[in-house]
Amino acid sequence: REGLVERAAAMGTYLLAGLQGLVDTHPTVGDARGLGLLCAIELVKDKSTKEKWARDSDFIKRLHQLVNDRHMLTRVWEILHIAPPLVVTQAEIDQILTILDESIGQAEQEFGLR
Repeated sequence: REGLVERAAAMGTYLLAGLQGLVDTHPTVGDARGLGLLCAIELVKDKSTKEKWARDSDFIKRLHQLVNDRHMLTRVWEILHIAPPLVVTQAEIDQILTILDESIGQAEQEFGLR
């Protein structure tokens, strides 16, 4: 009745396109993938080798803190998980993408990766 399956597909396509933009702009984002609104970005030390960060690395810990400080609750390991509710709006996805872009950028800057 509410079209949640169709909505999740449409919003998921929009979200994944935005996450692909992070792959293009951040040296620590190696890949973005997803199905519907279940998405993730792979965090890497080196895009050419796809070497991942350790879950307990200082970079991952700092990125997790920065994302949480911006009021986005998610898991940040070597994969950063994104799974908004099925009723998420395009404006809310834009906010998620902004939070991720700013947080990743700040962490990269602090660790001299930009």
